[in-house]
Amino acid sequence: MDTLVRMICEDKCRVLFLTGAGLSAPSGIAPYRGDPTSVWSRFLTDWGTRGRFQSNPVAWYNKFWFQTHHRHEYMIAKPNPGHIAIANITKICASKVITQNIDRLHLKTCICPERLIEIHGALGLYKCINSDSDCLYALEQSISDVELEAVPGTSLETGTLQITSAPICPSCDEPIMPQSLLFDERYESHEFYRWKEALEWMQCSDVFIFVGTSFSVGITEHALQIARKYGKVVFNFNLYQEVVPGSEGLSEVYHILGSAA
Repeated sequence: MDTLVRMICEDKCRVLFLTGAGLSAPSGIAPYRGDPTSVWSRFLTDWGTRGRFQSNPVAWYNKFWFQTHHRHEYMIAKPNPGHIAIANITKICASKVITQNIDRLHLKTCICPERLIEIHGALGLYKCINSDSDCLYALEQSISDVELEAVPGTSLETGTLQITSAPICPSCDEPIMPQSLLFDERYESHEFYRWKEALEWMQCSDVFIFVGTSFSVGITEHALQIARKYGKVVFNFNLYQEVVPGSEGLSEVYHILGSAA
């Protein structure tokens, strides 16, 4: 920790946090992997694809999305000390945050939105899937204030929410899906993910601080490739000493074990 504190306090040291689901677990949000309650221990990853959505949007919402993401605990969750500490650090040094989490808990702290990239999307926003048109919501803009028409007797609060029809794009009348990067989509697929900017942040940073990630997604793979190529210093905050893929090619790796809270 002394090494990390020293680096954070250096005026010219550029720090990049890359946060995963483990950071939000103390806030009451289930992780994606490594736990019996995790999303991918209960659902086949095939559900997390655009192709599965397109085959039956209503079933996708009812059987998958409302069971895993669009849930009451997400809506009422509050930042934990880990989120708050990261936000405070961004206020005192040249640091930025790329989060894999769609729960928006970082934005409920004092962090400046310009210092945060929600690389996998944001709960409460939606996108169009009409790739055959010039619809701005399919490539550039997000849709907000979407009202889901619940089946009578079901609700978000009780964890029973169901719908009979998928929400529709206000521009082209196609079904819309949550603004979340799915397994069969690319980071470049929508401007919301700010992929070019994320690459710039990673290349320009001196120190990578991974917090609560299992290193199982594209952004961590890209970050580690850049760390190896440019000799970045890597810190890994986690409950367990996760095997950092390709760590033998990294110049320096430090493991700090414990809960985000």
